[in-house]
Formats: sequence, structure tokens, C-alpha cells
Amino acid sequence: MFRALARLVADDVRVLRADGYERIHRPLVFFLVSGPNHDPDWNQVFRETLTYDRKTGTGMKQYPVFFPVGVGADPPDETLDRLAYPQRKARPIWHAMPRASAGW
Repeated sequence: MFRALARLVADDVRVLRADGYERIHRPLVFFLVSGPNHDPDWNQVFRETLTYDRKTGTGMKQYPVFFPVGVGADPPDETLDRLAYPQRKARPIWHAMPRASAGW
């Protein structure tokens, strides 16, 4: 999903520039997290595809502002903290929702 989102943002930026837009605002992503992640490489893929290091000039220059939204009681705080990007602008958001009302 992170790779697909990175491609989508890059494609949209190319299209907007081709259409004559000079100023393109950074995308905003609300990412729902409902439990622990079982992909051991998720954090590395996220950092490689959707973040930017100004010091080295590496990564995605058009990175989105990424707000993780914890739904339910299962997402670990650490996961949400790692997904909030950039750290100076984004913060994790919690939406407490009992499992019974969510239809699980």
C-alpha cells in the first residue's frame, strides 16, 4: 500500500505540473490502523517510499503529511508514532471504538 500511494502521489504531481500548476500542496493522508502489523518490513518500506531526508536529499520530496488513526484497542502506540510524518507536523489520532459496535 505504501508503494502504491507513493506512485499515486508522484503521478498526480506529474499530471498537475503538466497541466500548468506551479504550486502543488502536499497531500494529507489519514491512515486507519486497527491492529498490529504482521509485515516485518512495513517501517522500512514506509521510510523508503513516503518520507524525505532533507540532509541527504533522499526519499520522496513530495511526501504526504501522514496522520495514523488508531481504531479500536489493538494498534500499538509505537506503530502509530512511527507512522506520524513528518514528526513536527503530524501526530497519531486515536478513535476509541468498542469491537462490538464495529461489527467484529
